[in-house]
Amino acid sequence: MCRRRSAARSSESVRRRAALAGAALDIAAATAGDRALFDRIRKRLDATTVPVERTRLFTALGRFRDPALADEALTIPGMTFQEGGALIKSMASSAEGSQHVFAYHRRHYDELAQRLPPMFLAFLPNFALGQACSEDRLAAVHDFYADPKRNVAGTDKELAMREEEVRGCVALRAREAAAAATYLRTVDPR
Repeated sequence: MCRRRSAARSSESVRRRAALAGAALDIAAATAGDRALFDRIRKRLDATTVPVERTRLFTALGRFRDPALADEALTIPGMTFQEGGALIKSMASSAEGSQHVFAYHRRHYDELAQRLPPMFLAFLPNFALGQACSEDRLAAVHDFYADPKRNVAGTDKELAMREEEVRGCVALRAREAAAAATYLRTVDPR
């Protein structure tokens, strides 16, 4: 009984440490991600075959803000479908990152269309509009994916949902920007 509890605690402790390490790596990549950190993560990727660790590392690569490193991350050879998904999802979680994702989709759409099942292609606009709050960006994404060459089954529905989100954000920003700016000046008058 004691051995089982001890083993369970030890296992839980390892999982917690791994989760904390992943979060710390994400934060480091997003806030201070430089070439040296990027290269260390790449070396760890080369050294591990453990799927959960590789996913954690690809997720961290998606947090880098340097455009050159973001572009390099998107072109790492040998990514599995799941690893590529973790990278794209992580990158698309910021407005700047989703711009990189969209630029990548525009440059490599034909290649993606050959590698991904059509049902997954319909979700690409979601990643291209991640955290976007701009009518201009919305128009560019809509024009690209509404093109009949890229409009696979389900794309129209996905575009409509993302368009509603972006328009809601644009309306909220227009309605509340002045009040938010006024409040922020009371907190920090710089």
